Amino acid sequence: MAGSSCPRQTDKKAAADGCVPDAGQRELLDRFTHMRPGVPPVFSVLGVPGAGKTFTLRAAVKELTALQKGIRIAVIAPGRKNAERLRNTLSLDLGGLPAGVEVRSLAGFAFSVVCLMSSFTGRGEPQLLSGPDQDVLVKDAFEAVQSDGVLRNKFRLLFEKAGFRVGWEKLIGMPAFRTEFRELLVRAAELGIDAGELAEYGKNFGEYGWQIGAELMPLYEDCCALETAISAQKKLKLDHARLVREAVRILHGKSGDFLQVREKWDWILFDDFQNSTLISLDLLRELHSLGSAIAVFGNPDTAVNGFRGGISSLPLRICRPEKDGGLNAQKFTLQGSYRLSGDSARIALLVTNGIRTREYGTHRRVLAARAAQDSAPAGQTGVHLRIYPDTISEITDIANEFMRIKHTVPGANWSQMAVITRGQSIHHEIFAVFRNAGIPVRRIRSDLPLSKQPIVAAIAELAELALFSAPDAAQYENLLDGVLRGKFFSLTNRQIRAMKNEIWGWELAAGGERTQSEVICDIIRAHPKSPVWKVPAAAKLARIAKALREDVKQKRNAYEVLWNIWQNLDLASKWQDLALRDTAQSERINPDLDVLMQLFSAARRACARNGENLPFTDFMDDLAALDIAEDSLAPGREEADRVTFTTPSGSVGRSWRYVAVSEVNEGVWPNPRPHNPVSHVPRLVSVRLDAAMPQHEESGAFARSHEDVVDGELKAFLQAVTRSEKELFVTCVKNEETHPSPFIGMLIRREKAAQNGEDAGGGKNEKKKDFRLLPEYVRTAGRDYEYTALIGRLRRFCMLDEPEIKRAAREVLRDYADFSAAGGPSAQDIWYSELELSTEAENPEYCSISPSGFEAVQRCPLNAFFSRIGGQDADVQIPAAVGTLIHSIAEKYPFGGLAAMREELYSRLPSEVPCSDPLNRNKWLNAALKMLSAYQMYIDGGNYAQRRVTVLPETQASLKNTGKKYTVRARIDRIEIDEDEKTARIIDFKTGKKAISKNDAQNNAQLRIYQWLIRKNANMNLKSELRKKLSHSDLTGAMLLYLQDTSRSGEPGQRLQSPPDEEDMKRTEEELAQASVLMRQGNIRAVPNALCGRCEFANLCPAQNGGRIFS
Repeated sequence: MAGSSCPRQTDKKAAADGCVPDAGQRELLDRFTHMRPGVPPVFSVLGVPGAGKTFTLRAAVKELTALQKGIRIAVIAPGRKNAERLRNTLSLDLGGLPAGVEVRSLAGFAFSVVCLMSSFTGRGEPQLLSGPDQDVLVKDAFEAVQSDGVLRNKFRLLFEKAGFRVGWEKLIGMPAFRTEFRELLVRAAELGIDAGELAEYGKNFGEYGWQIGAELMPLYEDCCALETAISAQKKLKLDHARLVREAVRILHGKSGDFLQVREKWDWILFDDFQNSTLISLDLLRELHSLGSAIAVFGNPDTAVNGFRGGISSLPLRICRPEKDGGLNAQKFTLQGSYRLSGDSARIALLVTNGIRTREYGTHRRVLAARAAQDSAPAGQTGVHLRIYPDTISEITDIANEFMRIKHTVPGANWSQMAVITRGQSIHHEIFAVFRNAGIPVRRIRSDLPLSKQPIVAAIAELAELALFSAPDAAQYENLLDGVLRGKFFSLTNRQIRAMKNEIWGWELAAGGERTQSEVICDIIRAHPKSPVWKVPAAAKLARIAKALREDVKQKRNAYEVLWNIWQNLDLASKWQDLALRDTAQSERINPDLDVLMQLFSAARRACARNGENLPFTDFMDDLAALDIAEDSLAPGREEADRVTFTTPSGSVGRSWRYVAVSEVNEGVWPNPRPHNPVSHVPRLVSVRLDAAMPQHEESGAFARSHEDVVDGELKAFLQAVTRSEKELFVTCVKNEETHPSPFIGMLIRREKAAQNGEDAGGGKNEKKKDFRLLPEYVRTAGRDYEYTALIGRLRRFCMLDEPEIKRAAREVLRDYADFSAAGGPSAQDIWYSELELSTEAENPEYCSISPSGFEAVQRCPLNAFFSRIGGQDADVQIPAAVGTLIHSIAEKYPFGGLAAMREELYSRLPSEVPCSDPLNRNKWLNAALKMLSAYQMYIDGGNYAQRRVTVLPETQASLKNTGKKYTVRARIDRIEIDEDEKTARIIDFKTGKKAISKNDAQNNAQLRIYQWLIRKNANMNLKSELRKKLSHSDLTGAMLLYLQDTSRSGEPGQRLQSPPDEEDMKRTEEELAQASVLMRQGNIRAVPNALCGRCEFANLCPAQNGGRIFS
């Protein structure tokens, strides 16, 4: 172990074994254990990263508890997760926490004070508002403005002055906008700023956002008070900032009776104090005045909570005299650094030197001494800088490095590895790459609000289905399908259709006459004799729906109803088993279980607010109004052997042996976008700390200065690069669109600087040592091009206006062509810049003409083209699907049989007709039944039993014209051959609603082509015997049989066409040749006709003023 101090231990064995404090740490511990009587001391312990600050805190707790029995020590951390981690480590150190030692977050500590005071005064336990709860209250406050004419006008003027062009009524509906003012109200409370002071600051500094916040603050506090008043137990409702402020107020009051029952603390030990808020200093001041000794630990250079109101200078401000706002603390600097050595110390020093010192300074000397002390050559002590051509290469290489470490370094574990990025947006991409590489990773928390989480949406959909009462059958079936496809049942569309058909089958088998849609409604009615109970999935859903309706009817509260839903789903043991496995499926189940915990927690809080009587439906409505994500309640699984993805703020108090600091790119790190661009919260903090920023002359408003942005980003970067105990990888991307961060350039030594002896800033200074890394220790990874991608880039270069680049690219392409000819991989021959332009010349290939297509081309070639490629809407395709089904049934039953045909229709229509609307499907079912009845009446009227008639159903015919380059292909629905009369007649079924006139039937193109094909002896899919019968029969004409356009008695409409003469045969052949030309030519014409008014392609038709679709 480098250095003399002890590391911040993270694994159980090391934490239990402990280390021996070095001389500096020993000196500080002696001061703690040898306090002089009188005023309790206050210490501010500073140290560079890895100096052992947290270890010293742990050692202090251990020695103080051993020295004095019954001592009361409060250990405070800024956040809940940090406090939880510190509590676990101290428990291992001490073999369990003694009764007098408490480890809490800042908000948790304040809550205990307020809770004790509320209990003392008989008000009951207060309630801490979550982020989503606060967002709802801010929304309520903004809505209160809308109901007050005077306030509404004032807000309108303030928003206009602030430069908002969108109406503020629209802005308040945006969660991000409300978050700005929620943070403003929280920070103002932390800083002790009331509405009057905030308005004064806004006027003095020209900040209209602050003036808006000043008007909003009393409304927000009124909403909090209203929430307190309407709650059953009158529990005090506070957000976390007002909670701490309330604790300060209680302690400052020093009520004699309360002081007798309050918790008395001998020591307050505050870790990572640089990440705490200003109000924590006020809290420590009150605790010190009540007799507690104080020790804070921190490093101002690694503060990462500035965007959350953290004050990085707190460890130094506490050292100021009391008249200047401090506690006159004794400053103590730890002299060691166990984690940083060689290049890691040099990088830390380079980043630290980039941060403006202000009142910092002395603790940095330790880091400079550490960097100068180590004489190891640069680049040899576990620091790697990598530059990649793209993000995927960057992530993949990090995964490969971690795999190498895991399999080549003895004792290396995945839990010792971490990837740190500036933000969480890229974590999902890293997660996918690592999972595909087989690396176990910790799951990523979702930022979606509860109502948008898939599993909560599934519960809401299930509840909506169970409580469904509207008469809209289509909406009901959509809900049902959604529930069955959702997380709880996971049925496919095919399985859902099969389930519905099975239910309907049981209904029909029992002699029922209800339609399928009517039977499916039994799922929410669920009478005892329903066929629903005979199908397992439907029966389970019916039981859940019935229980849910019963719970709502009996007015059980939301928490009880949710538990009953979960128990009735019977998924707990199955999902638990899946979650405990290390599989891809467990990664999907774990987030769902975490969200369920959040949901139950939210329901419990909501019921507590409403006296345990909150109805389930009201809770779901309230949930839908939340736009902010809940905190994760799942355990951190610190012991699991998994790689961690985190951010600088998430790495506070933690370290790993192997760390990759990724995406150090320009625009990402540093992130130049200021936090809170509307409310300018960081400026408010600076103003309150008497460190106002310069005015932006162009806009006339104060803005966060570039130096402060860079300072904050450097502190976050320093926090990240100092988390590694052994190996550090700093990676970035460099290509045409993305460039490395300036931080990367700050770490790399230029060759000129190395030769001329320039210092880090570029000026001549022979005495100052340059700690930057030499260029040879920075690896630039090459791009692994696929051959097609490489050829594509070369072809792009060939299109540039740079002659030299074009010439070089063409030379490489010629070389590549030789390489391909020699057996190497070949690239695509097609390249759009090398293709000839399309012309309007005819396509020399044969075209295929169908009778229906021939008729459509004659009417309008453009409409025929769109119809041929399936461009119709789904609603237009449904009649065609029904027509195809009727044709198929008629082919299967050439001599009828109504009962059999109806059974065939019932079984095939649900799967073959693309109609999800049950009402619409019933309409088409009735239409199809009507057509089958009409077809049966035609069969009955033909007296086929008394005649010798051969029926040829669905006959395929084709004829090729080699001269005109077209082939006619037809499917003739029905040919009837009367063997007694030696005649034949063609029947074409029509499923449209309106028959054409008798005169139009005589000239119908389809019938003419059918008769033309038979007269021409076209090729047919007939056996020789049947073909012989047909050829020896006289063609007596053709008929259109309209199965929907029927008479009052139900007989189908008939339109006859006489057999063709020689002139008809010649005209048909000429028209076919003209149609082939229209279909083969490059220009597809649009021809206005009588059907244009109801053409579904009118919006694309140039003849109807539609837009162009081709260029």
